[in-house]
Amino acid sequence: MIEITLKRTLDEGFVSDVLICAFDGVFGACWYWSEPRRMPVSGSFLVTSLDDPNQWVSVDIAVENEAGPEGAVTKYVVDADAIRTGMQRILDDSDLIAPYIRDYVLSAVAEQDAGHIDAEAADCIVQVGIFGHLVYG
Repeated sequence: MIEITLKRTLDEGFVSDVLICAFDGVFGACWYWSEPRRMPVSGSFLVTSLDDPNQWVSVDIAVENEAGPEGAVTKYVVDADAIRTGMQRILDDSDLIAPYIRDYVLSAVAEQDAGHIDAEAADCIVQVGIFGHLVYG
C-alpha cells in the first residue's frame, strides 16, 4: 500500500456550500437530528441570518441529549473547523462511512468543488466533524 497526503485549502465559499447543503430550509440534511439556532458564538464568524445562506460561515445547533434529564440539549457549533475536521476524518478512515460518500468528499476536496457533496454527504461531514463518527442515520 502506498500512502499519500492530499493538501488543499478550502475557502469560505466551499465551507458555506457544505453548510447550506446541511442546514438549508426544511430540506437541510441535518434537520432530522438537529435544531439549528441563531445563538451567539465565540470567534469571528457568526451566522447573521439563517434566511440568507450567502452569509453562512457557522451554524449553532442543539441536539437532544438522551443521557441527560428530559429535554436536555447539547449545543454544538458547526463552523469551518467542524467541516474541515469531518472531511479530514472521512478521508483518513476508510471504515468510518460508506465508500461512495468518501468518494464524494475526496472528489470535492481534490477538485475544489463542493458541488460533489450531496445532502447525505453533508450530513455525514457534519456528524463526523462534531461527534467523531456517525450517530444518526
